Amino acid sequence: VGSASSRRLPRPPPASARALLLGPRALMCQQGAVRENGEASLILGERDLSGWMSALPGEMPLAEVTLPGTHNSASYVIRDGHYAAVVAASRCQSRPLQTQLRLGVRFLDFRTRPCGTLCHGRVSCGLTLRGALDICAAFLRKNPSEVLVARIKDETGRAARGVDDLVRDIVESADHPLYLQMRLPSIREVRGRIVVLCDWADGMLGMRWAGPSMRIQDEYWQSTGSKKWHVIRRHLEEAEPSPDFLQVHFTSATHLPRKVPISIARSVNPKLADYLRLGPCHRFLGVVCMDFPSAYLCELIVRKNAAWTLSASGMDPCRVVRATREGCPKVCEWLDDLQCELKASATRADVALLVDNKEELEERVKWLSRVYLKLVVEHAYAELSESGLDDFAFAPPIAWEKADEAQRGGPSPAKPKSVSPPSSRRKGQLRNDGDGDCGVERGPPKRGLLARFGACLPGGGGSGATERNGG
Repeated sequence: VGSASSRRLPRPPPASARALLLGPRALMCQQGAVRENGEASLILGERDLSGWMSALPGEMPLAEVTLPGTHNSASYVIRDGHYAAVVAASRCQSRPLQTQLRLGVRFLDFRTRPCGTLCHGRVSCGLTLRGALDICAAFLRKNPSEVLVARIKDETGRAARGVDDLVRDIVESADHPLYLQMRLPSIREVRGRIVVLCDWADGMLGMRWAGPSMRIQDEYWQSTGSKKWHVIRRHLEEAEPSPDFLQVHFTSATHLPRKVPISIARSVNPKLADYLRLGPCHRFLGVVCMDFPSAYLCELIVRKNAAWTLSASGMDPCRVVRATREGCPKVCEWLDDLQCELKASATRADVALLVDNKEELEERVKWLSRVYLKLVVEHAYAELSESGLDDFAFAPPIAWEKADEAQRGGPSPAKPKSVSPPSSRRKGQLRNDGDGDCGVERGPPKRGLLARFGACLPGGGGSGATERNGG
């Protein structure tokens, strides 16, 4: 048995070089897009950020919080009955509203008609404004520390008071915790409430959209994603925290008929993820309103809030990297082994400290530092494969319901008539061939790495399985 300082950590398996990108259909079947108590659950490995705002100080102005948001938040409900081109041009989200909230989204964009039906242009979303606010109210009852900001827009653009009467009826029902003052509040004032942004004619309920207290970037007509990204980056770099201005940046764009929302999102979201990964850890951005954001992209935006990152261990070395959890079992196993060895090494160092063996303690601490550094580097490497684009962006609008049937052992999902844009593979994406490296794991995983760790440790008797149970 050699000393820890003279041995090298084993290399990760070759599968880590493969970008572990799955198609949405395989992802749903493997990771179980099921529903819990009527709500769409998170995919295995996605972090539940239902209560992330609890870490923010109550005296903090709402305008100084960096918030992830979604553009046309209810457009995920658009279903069959429209031509495929209409669906592709209208859908901006692929995850249910409940799931968006659990992923950390706190800015919602609702487009409504005077009758109360939510829509995107002339395309109905199949959900009402009252129904959407019911979902928000139920979420806030479970998470009273959270704050939601909801833009309510009259999609018809008429000067009639239809939407104003609709919102007044909702307010008078007192079924929803709405904040209707025409000023920017602090976090403490609006915990457990929905801050309304009024975007309809003659509206006097809530703060005026595009009013003197708002700064908005919504240059939505762009021919390419690169041009849109230049606009986004310029405005993000100019963003400065101010309690007097709510700053909203839309990453969404379109250029019909050639460019639909998903086309722009395929280009913009990965660039935004790289920008957030490589930028300062804590930096104010304002509200970032996106099309088809992934869970990882939402978390990257939440991490920009210093109070949340410091209190919630946003950089925990033992955190889960979703892309590896089922996409590449070998890479996932490698990270699990490193995490287990980190805990075991810390335990051995504690034992050496208790017995007051300085030489052994120095050896153990050196090994612990090497394992920790290796784990941090491998986590960062694995997170580079995390996509800024939601995996369900290419799935049919009814994918969640079909995945439920598959989870219950029902018939396999049939391909619906209305589909997303024809190509469901991003540039550089690996095809899922079911070869075991980037497909369904076949049989129990072979765990040989931890045993090799034990052999490398001075006096580290016992097999890898024993250390796992003990660590």
